[in-house]
Amino acid sequence: VSSYCQSHCGGVPIPYPFGIGKDCYLHNDRWYEVFCDSSSGSPVPFLPSISREVVNISLPEGPSSQFGLIQIKNPVTSSGCSNREEVSLALNVTGSPFFLSVSNTLVAVGCNNKALMTDVKPHIGGCESTCDMGFGRRGQNISCDGYKCCQAKLPSDRLQRIGIKIESLDGNTSESAGCRVAFLTDETYSLSNITEPELFYGRGYATM
Repeated sequence: VSSYCQSHCGGVPIPYPFGIGKDCYLHNDRWYEVFCDSSSGSPVPFLPSISREVVNISLPEGPSSQFGLIQIKNPVTSSGCSNREEVSLALNVTGSPFFLSVSNTLVAVGCNNKALMTDVKPHIGGCESTCDMGFGRRGQNISCDGYKCCQAKLPSDRLQRIGIKIESLDGNTSESAGCRVAFLTDETYSLSNITEPELFYGRGYATM
């Protein structure tokens, strides 16, 4: 890699085969191109090929590690959280050298919430969360098992495309069901650290 190639963006190391600028990434393959966006003040690394902000890039460590890992910020899917029409865009890396890690899970937060994974045929996956006090276990530090939040594992296949759809458990409209969110993440959530869906909506993204 040429010495003029930028090695960091906003404190995030950009290791080869990724790179910033022409001739700084592998074979000038657009999937490895990183754009360092300084328009908002602080530099932010961005993968233009999938329109996602980069949080971290980890290369394989030694012969026992086959794959590296790219952490990105992915938008939160929401329903009933605002007066605006809420549109969910699928994450699509079809044709790229990337696929979704099975360390990610689908997490849904809110009452009367049915979150489904889309674009993962023939698989159908998702989870349901309710605020019914008679449902699920309650206590400290327990996993999201359906009370106020739920989670579902991704299929083990090397997924390259996935979307999220939110429905109501009782078939009511989004407005009457209240604010509900769902997102893919590599972070661990339980009843002890889950927050109200409005806070996830306000944040706008989750890391995966």
